[in-house]
Amino acid sequence: MTSQYTDATRQHTIAAGQHIDVSRQHADAVPANTLAGVTVVYVLNGTGIHTLEDFWREIGDAVNGPGGYFGTNLDAFADCLRGGHGTPDGGDFTLEWRDHQISRHSLGYPETIRQLEQRLARAHPSNKPAVDAELADARAHRGPTVFDWLVDIINTEAPGALLLR
Repeated sequence: MTSQYTDATRQHTIAAGQHIDVSRQHADAVPANTLAGVTVVYVLNGTGIHTLEDFWREIGDAVNGPGGYFGTNLDAFADCLRGGHGTPDGGDFTLEWRDHQISRHSLGYPETIRQLEQRLARAHPSNKPAVDAELADARAHRGPTVFDWLVDIINTEAPGALLLR
């Protein structure tokens, strides 16, 4: 099966079994019915990811076009990866995280500390000791970082989909 679609700059031919790059520039141009038997590649630009909020914006744009939604917290992100929020039915997609080393650095311990401080401020009193312990570890540069959280969620909810470049 071969399908074609066009956007403002180029025409693409999609054959079953091929990979297509669905990045922000032309994600809206791909009709849903052209995706059967095709691995869709969503591209994250790691140079634009400096905070967790940047990641939510970048993943939303990559999967659902400019201003798109693909989670704004870790639980919602995990839900989105399970399907039905922009990724093809059957989970045949790749998430290509370009310049991921830049993101790994930006989403390291300082960002992890910032996120855990926010979590602690809104945590239920019964959860505060656990969050406080995570925060102490992060301040000592121990334990997972925000980058690690995201990679773990992707690998758990969409095994094999993550391609770090």
